[in-house]
Amino acid sequence: MPMIATELGQDDCEGDWVKAFMQWLDERGMGYLAWQWNRGACIPEDRATSLYLIQDYESATPSSGYAQTVYDHFWEVAP
Repeated sequence: MPMIATELGQDDCEGDWVKAFMQWLDERGMGYLAWQWNRGACIPEDRATSLYLIQDYESATPSSGYAQTVYDHFWEVAP
């Protein structure tokens, strides 16, 4: 049965939990989508605008520790 985790994120803007979770999903052949691809900064106290992955669309610059972790992991599993 196909399985996908959607809106994957870490609301403290760090990457430790999300890295472990992505590795766990990879080991089980499950898919996942990171939250969210809007431009801006990861601001945990502002839930309406937190967890942005990309700070700058043109350079695809990750916006936080969480975003950098997702970016690095994607490059590890699919270079």
